[in-house]
Amino acid sequence: MKTNLPHEVVLDLLPGYIEHLNHPETDALVQAHLNACPSCAQTYARMAHEMDSPPEHAHEIDYLKKIRRRGRWKVAGAALLAIVLVFGSFGFWTYGIGKMAPTRSLRYFLYVSEPCVVIDGSMLNESETVKGVQWKQDGSTLVATIRTVPKRTDASSTFHSQYSPSAPVETVVVNGRVAWENGEKIEQSTSRLYDLRTPGGDDLEKIRQIVAFDGAIQDFDVAFEAGTVSIETPEDVDATAMKAASQRLLALVQVAHTVRWNDRVSYRCSDFLEGDKLKEAYDHPLVLQQALQSGQANRTIAYAWDDPAIEMVELRLWNGDELRKRFGTTSAGQSKVPLEDGPVTIGVRAKKEGEWHDFGTRKLELDPDTYSVLVEVKANGFDVQGGGIQ
Repeated sequence: MKTNLPHEVVLDLLPGYIEHLNHPETDALVQAHLNACPSCAQTYARMAHEMDSPPEHAHEIDYLKKIRRRGRWKVAGAALLAIVLVFGSFGFWTYGIGKMAPTRSLRYFLYVSEPCVVIDGSMLNESETVKGVQWKQDGSTLVATIRTVPKRTDASSTFHSQYSPSAPVETVVVNGRVAWENGEKIEQSTSRLYDLRTPGGDDLEKIRQIVAFDGAIQDFDVAFEAGTVSIETPEDVDATAMKAASQRLLALVQVAHTVRWNDRVSYRCSDFLEGDKLKEAYDHPLVLQQALQSGQANRTIAYAWDDPAIEMVELRLWNGDELRKRFGTTSAGQSKVPLEDGPVTIGVRAKKEGEWHDFGTRKLELDPDTYSVLVEVKANGFDVQGGGIQ
């Protein structure tokens, strides 16, 4: 240990040495110096005596008090700095960066059309507002991240963002969920179902959620063994609901090849799509969506307009009181929609100069011979061709 401290250093350390404020190793160095230096030892004895006696020399005692106060201020300052950093960091991330919004708190419409991809939407959670939309392209996959912050009084609950891809886009992911794939919009209900997929049969909770996804079957027990999902229900289940649940299970439980109900009815992949094509739904939500719609009557809905002031068009289609599809587009085209025979309602909105205009609804009657419907959007309304117009 080094003991030859300079006299000036020892004199500076003496107040802390007397008050036991120094580190033990520092005190040991000071003690070693005092043992070898009579001059410093005398100074130490005088300072120690003055601290125990009436303050004849107040300036030296004041010096010790200053040291104590400095120590306290340093500790308080460090604590205050830590508090400022913690709350500053919290405020920066909460209000400056924001968090990725859960998709269940968003209502958005995605438009993928050359030369840009557009997201329009609003927040369902009234206490938050959208901070911004971040875009990132990786090859043919485009990822959009919608971030939210606590809402201020003057903040808007709606948002709009667009991006011009550097290469052709095959897949668009919005906040962790596939929203568009190979030219078709993935419905949010399909995305929620797709999130339940599981590679094995050991996650029985996910299997239960897949069975109960549409709410048609609620009371049941489930087991999995050797690729077979076995489901026991206390009473007979509607055949349509049973078949739909089996299709979901075979598509989303990767190792499942059979679904058996009450040891009486069984389903395999080939009962829904040719061969094992249904298994492709595990990797592609579009295949899942097409499989779910395969048992429904799909009609072709074509749409067009010649008003150059129209920037976007949104179509809504109801079968009776059930909303079957809602989508938007920036150019003319067509879409397959699962519409059954009977009454159908079509609603149209158009966007001009950044503002949406509601063009109302039209009703028509679909019969088995109606395979397509044309929606022609005008400057202030729209016409429908196909089906029985009401």
